[in-house]
Parts: sequence; C-alpha cells; structure tokens
Amino acid sequence: MFSLFKILVLLASFLPLIFADCMSGDINDLIDNDDYYNNNNSPCCNTTYIINGYIDLSNVTKIGDYAFYKCDILTSVKYGQNLTSIGLQAFYSTGIRNLTLPDSLKEIGQEAFYECTNLTSVKFGPNLISIGQAAFYQTGITNLILPDSLKEIDSAAFAYCTNLTSVSFGQNLISIGQAAFYQTGITNLELPDSLKRIDVYAFYECTSLTSVSFGKNLTSIGDKAFELTGITKVSMLRSLYEKSNTSSYGLSFTVDKKSSEIKDKTIRLESYNETFTDIYNCTDPSNTVQITSNCKYSKTINNPTPTPTPTNPPTNPPTNPPTPNLSTLEIVLIVILSVIVVGGIIGIAFLIKNKSFNCNKNMEFTKQVDNCENSVI
Repeated sequence: MFSLFKILVLLASFLPLIFADCMSGDINDLIDNDDYYNNNNSPCCNTTYIINGYIDLSNVTKIGDYAFYKCDILTSVKYGQNLTSIGLQAFYSTGIRNLTLPDSLKEIGQEAFYECTNLTSVKFGPNLISIGQAAFYQTGITNLILPDSLKEIDSAAFAYCTNLTSVSFGQNLISIGQAAFYQTGITNLELPDSLKRIDVYAFYECTSLTSVSFGKNLTSIGDKAFELTGITKVSMLRSLYEKSNTSSYGLSFTVDKKSSEIKDKTIRLESYNETFTDIYNCTDPSNTVQITSNCKYSKTINNPTPTPTPTNPPTNPPTNPPTPNLSTLEIVLIVILSVIVVGGIIGIAFLIKNKSFNCNKNMEFTKQVDNCENSVI
C-alpha cells in the first residue's frame, strides 16, 4: 500500500510527460480543440513552465496553431536552433516584449503575433521565407530589418504598427501584400530592385511617409497604395512613369484630408534611367495629385539638356555678344606676353634715342653710325 508521499512523488514524475508537448519536439496544433479555442484555455499557458513570464522552448522544432493563444502571462521566450515554423495565432495577443528568432525558422503563420502590443523589437533569421497574413498586426515594433531570404510580405502583416518608423527590405523581395503596412509610421521608403508588385492599400494612410524610391523592376502598383500619405518626392523608372502617364489607374498620392490647412500639394517626381534623372513637378490645388498629366517637366540633372537646332534664323539676334569667360591660366599667359611686348618696345625706343645701331653688309650690328641708311653695305 503506497503512502501519501509515494503517491505525490509518482504524480510529480508524470508532470513532464503531461506537458512534454509544450516543451520539446512539436507543439501540436490545437485547431480542433473547441473547448480550448472557445474558452481561451491554452494547455501550454501554465505557470508550471512559464516562470516569471519566461518559457524555454529550446527543444521545440515546431510550434503549432493556437499554442499560446492569449497567454498574457507570457512575456519572454527562448527559441531553439531547430525551430522551423510558428503556427496560426500561436502567440496571439500575448505579453511578449521582444523576439530573437532562430536562423532555422522558415515560416511565421497567420496572425502568429497578432495584437502583441508590448512587442517592440524583432530580429529575423536569415532563412525566413514567409510572414503570414496579419502576423504582426498592431504590435509595438519600431523598426524592421527583413532578410534577403524573404520573398513575400503577406497582407496586413504589419498593419496598424503605428510606432514602426523604418523598414529595411531584403534584396530578393518580390511582392508587398494588400494593406501590409497600412497606417504605420514609416517616414521614407527605399524599395529593392527585385520588387515587382505592390498591392492595394499597401501603405495607405502612412501620414509620416514623405519620400519613396521605387526599384527598377516594379511593374504593378495597386489602387490607393499610397493614398493619404505625406509624400512630396517620388523616384521611379522612366518606363513606369510613362506607363502610369497613359494607363487608367496611374499613381495617386492624396494629402491627408485631416490637414485642412494644406491648400496645394506638389510632388517632385524623379524619373531615372541609368545615366540621367529628370525632374517633374506634379501640382494640384485639390487634395489629390496623380502622376499623369499633372506632372510638368522641370529640368534634367546628371545629363546636360541638348541644345535644340533652330529651323529658322533668329529674327532678333542678340545685340551684345556674351562675354567670354577666361580661365586663370589664360589670364596669366596674357599678362606675361603683354609684359614681353611692352618691354621690347621700350628697349627699341631706347636704342633709337641713343643712335647705337651698328650695321654691315651682313646686316650685323658691328659699326656705330648716325643712321643705318647711310652705312656701307
């Protein structure tokens, strides 16, 4: 017959097995567990393993769907170097404050860190392939450095991250999804040459955004992708400008309608193509500036503007020819030559005055005479 002490010891020995799925191997998906999902009763959200807000997941290779759903006591997580994926809503609305994701991680699921409002920083590994829809929706992230391995940013991935002010995009990014950075605090954009598509509402209502530079392979910009921003400068490939200048959708940039004091909006459009950059000014008295016929050519930089050949001679030629500009070297040479000429004239005048010419038949000055015309040659 077991004593009470032995029974307690035996039960304690089974605890690691009860919670093994939350500490090692794969944390199973809980998508079919209606009791958990409806009552927010995550089996992994347990103070036995979450101590002072911290949990060690070093031995976990996969975090399943809803694993720590709404686990507000969770503030810090240690991930292992064999973790490959984080599932749907795995850390939905938890208290996590910062993330250092392992190099092995490839996938972050839909709404994985949705509404983690205390989350201010995240460091991605170099092998991340996808960030799911609304994965970091309404978090407190302040800046992003996205790896070169990332090719797509899904819709609403960073929407409503109002504290997000800067983003560094990877050099293999192909597409930015619908409303991916909706209403963020980004101030300027340098988009990579690899980027081909920007979907609708991608940067909608980013009121702090003042400049954007598009890559050279961009082919599609979705409707209202940059509406209600503060953009005043746009850099884009000439071919994309020409396409938007003739297409029906164009490129539309709208002043934040809340700023009623803005009476006129001007956008500086730089249309670049290898060796030259053209400057256009796009102005509209309304609150919308569309990069189409509103853009007026201003000037070219880094490439001289060619001088047009007149077909007819000018009727009113200029009365005063332009004054040539002399270089410093030319001025010095002119001064030296002037000194030599003046000196020679003064010397000859001095010799004539003192009648000191000597002439002979070989026109050599050898005999002093009053005048060379009276000498014997």
